Amino acid sequence: VINGPVSVTVAGNYAYVAGQLSDNLAIVDISSSTNPVLAGNWDPNDEYVINGPVSVTVAGNYAYV
Repeated sequence: VINGPVSVTVAGNYAYVAGQLSDNLAIVDISSSTNPVLAGNWDPNDEYVINGPVSVTVAGNYAYV
């Protein structure tokens, strides 16, 4: 799902991971430290929407890539 992870932000029970080479954002449920689970993936498949993200931050209900 993630290729070339470059930035991780933790908010609550979730880790938000920006994939620079895969041009996506993965959301991982880390409520169980021994069993992280992929909770979601945002991959627009459009280089004009996201192209080589280098960071991610979370504020409220939004993730900014």
